[in-house]
Amino acid sequence: MSLTAAIVAGVRLWKQGRHQEALGHFEELAKAAPGNHAIRYHAGLALKDLGRLAEAEAAFLAAARLNPMRPEPHIALANLRRELGRTDEAILGYRRAMALDPSSPAAPQNLALVLHYDPRADGVDLKRAAMDWARRVEGGNAPAAIPVRNPDPGRRLRVGFLSPDFRRHSCAFFMEPLFRHLSPEAVETFAYADVWTPDGTTRRFESLCSHFTDVSRDTLEALAERIRGDGLDILVDLAGHSGNNRLAVFAHRLAPVQATWLGCPGTTGLRAMDARLTDAWADPPGDSESHHTERLVRLAPPFLCFAPSPDAPEVSPLPSLGEEPFTFGSFNSFAKCSEGTVALWARILHAVPGARLFLKDRAMAEPAYQGWVRERFRAHGVAPERILCAGWRMSDADHYGAYGHMDLALDPFPYNGTTTTCEALWMGVPVVTLAGRRHSGRVGVSLLSALGMEAFIAADEEAYLATAVALARDPARLADLRAGLRPRMAASPLCDGPRFAAAFEGALRDLWRATLAGSPAP
Repeated sequence: MSLTAAIVAGVRLWKQGRHQEALGHFEELAKAAPGNHAIRYHAGLALKDLGRLAEAEAAFLAAARLNPMRPEPHIALANLRRELGRTDEAILGYRRAMALDPSSPAAPQNLALVLHYDPRADGVDLKRAAMDWARRVEGGNAPAAIPVRNPDPGRRLRVGFLSPDFRRHSCAFFMEPLFRHLSPEAVETFAYADVWTPDGTTRRFESLCSHFTDVSRDTLEALAERIRGDGLDILVDLAGHSGNNRLAVFAHRLAPVQATWLGCPGTTGLRAMDARLTDAWADPPGDSESHHTERLVRLAPPFLCFAPSPDAPEVSPLPSLGEEPFTFGSFNSFAKCSEGTVALWARILHAVPGARLFLKDRAMAEPAYQGWVRERFRAHGVAPERILCAGWRMSDADHYGAYGHMDLALDPFPYNGTTTTCEALWMGVPVVTLAGRRHSGRVGVSLLSALGMEAFIAADEEAYLATAVALARDPARLADLRAGLRPRMAASPLCDGPRFAAAFEGALRDLWRATLAGSPAP
C-alpha cells in the first residue's frame, strides 16, 4: 500500500468514529515517514476527538512546522484553540490560513463562527465575515431561481432538512420535537443526514421522517445533485457555520425556498438563503434585520422547543441546604466564557464568601487545561480551590445528575448557553443571563422569557451581579424554585412540541405562499 493510500485508510477510520484505531494507524505511519505533515495533522484530529487536547495541539504545531505553507494545520490548531477559549489565538490562526490560501472558504467560515465568541464583534462584523465566506462559495453571479414544481398553495409540501446532527448531539434535543410533531399530511420530510457514525438517536430520527438519507459519503456536487433530484419545495439548513456543516450546498439554489434555523446564532451570509427562523426575543425587530442577508421570520416565541433526555434523574434537593457549600455553575463550553464573563463571575464569588464555581466541559478532562482555567480566575483574586472542574460525562444520567451539585447556573456572554440552559432548568436549577445585543447573547432572554422568568434576565453586568448574589443569599427561594421548575418548564411553550411544530409549519407555509405570489417573504 502506498503512503497516500495508507493515510486515506486512516482517515476512513477516523471518520467512522474509530478514533483510537486511527491514532494507532497514524502513529505507525509516523515511524516510517516522520517528516510527513499529513500524518501528524491527521493524528492530531484523532487525538482531539479522544479528548487528548494538549497532545493534539502539539501534533498540529508539528504539522505546521513540517509544511508551513499548508493551511489545514493552522485551521485545525485554531479550531482547537477556539474550543479551549483562546479566542484571540484562534482568530489569528484563521487569518494566517486565509493568507496561505485566499481562495479557500474553510478558514473564512471558521472565522465567521469564532467571532460569535469575541465580545468586540458586533452584528456588522458578524455579517461582514459571513458574507466574506459566502462570496467564495457563491462566486460572482447570483444563483438562478428554481421554478416552482406545483403552484398549489395548500398542497403537501416537500421539505428537506440538512444536518450533521441527526445523532447524539446537543442540537438533536431541539430537532426531535419538530420532526416528531410535524404533520405528515402537510409536510413530506426529507432528512439528509451527514452522519458518519449513526447511533440510537439517528435511528429514532429515521423513524420520524418520510425519507431519511445518509449523505455522509457524498461530495458537495453529489449532494447537490441528490437534493435537486428530490424536487423539494423548501430546503432547511440546521447547522449554519457550525462544525461539519454543508452550508455551501445552499449556494447552488436547490429549492424555491431555502431557510436556516437552530445550528448557528447568526447570518449565513448567502444570497441564496431566503430566510432565517428566529423570534423577537432573540432577534428584536430593528437592527437585527440589517445584520442578516436573510429575511428574519419570527416564530411565536420561543424560536425552539426542547426535549429533555428520558434518562434525566429526578430533581435533587438544593445542595447548599445539605453539606455542600453554595455552588454556582456553568456546563457550557468554556470557550463561551469571555474575559468579561470570568471577571464578573469572580466578582460574584467575592460577594458570596465560601461559594464555589462548578465548570464542566470536554476540555476540563485535561489537568493542564483545568490549571489554565483556574489561573484565569486567580488573576481576579479567586483561590483555585473555589473552582471545580469536570470533563464530559458519557451517559445522560450522569451528565444531568451533575446538576444535583449546582445551586444556581450562570450564563456566559457574549455567547449564551442553549442546551445547557434548558438542561439546568429541567434539573431545577435557575439560570441568570445577561441580555446582549445580538442573537448569541440573547438566547437566554428567549428561553427564560418562555418560562416567565424575566426576573433572571439582567440588563447589564451590575444587575447580573446583584441578581446572582441576592439569589445566593436566599436559599429558601431557590429551594422553592427548584421544586417547581420542572413542571413549570414542562407546561411552558419551551417543551410544547405540537405547538412549536405547528408554528414552524405555518412559517414554512407562509414562505411558500410568498414565493408563489412573487412577493418578499414575510
